[in-house]
Amino acid sequence: MTFLLIAISAVIAVVLGATTLLVHTAALKLERSSPQVLKSVGIVQVDWWLRFYRGVWRLAFSPAANSLSKNDRAVMRAFWVFFMLFPLALIALRKV
Repeated sequence: MTFLLIAISAVIAVVLGATTLLVHTAALKLERSSPQVLKSVGIVQVDWWLRFYRGVWRLAFSPAANSLSKNDRAVMRAFWVFFMLFPLALIALRKV
């Protein structure tokens, strides 16, 4: 059981790292091509502060997501899913 939890946590960490890079790439692409979309969700500049995280949440799960490509929307949603799962995986590992 411990090995399974470690393996699941490792997979979550790897996917979180990959989606982080993909979200950053998508946000930089949006910043160049259509900055008005980023401004509509509160992202002033692409960085990794709380306002950016909140803006990515809005881009992923609000009507503003309709202005994104299907792939960018899926990456942003996956980022948030794994961003929420990662602390839960760490808590589960701690209890083992």
